[in-house]
Amino acid sequence: AVVSTQSTGDRRSQEKIFNVQEPAHIACPGANSAHPKTTTEWTYTNTSTMRSTALSLYTDSLAEGDAGTYTCVVSNSQGNCTYTINIRAQDPQSVTSGSNRLLLILMVALAFAVFVIIGFIVVMQMRKRTKKKKRQSTEALERLNQPVFSMSNGYEDGLPSTSNNMPHNQLYSTLSKF
Repeated sequence: AVVSTQSTGDRRSQEKIFNVQEPAHIACPGANSAHPKTTTEWTYTNTSTMRSTALSLYTDSLAEGDAGTYTCVVSNSQGNCTYTINIRAQDPQSVTSGSNRLLLILMVALAFAVFVIIGFIVVMQMRKRTKKKKRQSTEALERLNQPVFSMSNGYEDGLPSTSNNMPHNQLYSTLSKF
């Protein structure tokens, strides 16, 4: 059975798509209506010639090797006419045939989109964690850089004042023991 027929705009050239392992029939157009009686010569992909009065070719089970360009030349005493039929064989079970090809393209595009979205989310989470760790490191450094003695707490030059009943020289000697 013919899956699809496309004309190239010229009645003398066609493309037909058949399923593999199904019957296929191609006819030489215009040969039926010619007078006087015609002869038909079929050529397959410019290599083999089959002289025949048959106006069509038929197979019970199309093989992938049957695909190619078939040319028929119809001749009589008035002249001749050439017709070209390009046969494509497709496996109906194949993922890449017909509408399944579009489905495959859509599935690949969807998988790519999901991959990009997941990648974006992962990158954003990594940036968020990096910023948090950086902020925590900065806060820890700030805590370490805070002075131990503060002038606002009543200490001068980092030492307690003598008003605490401890003279400076006694504090120095106490600290030097450590």
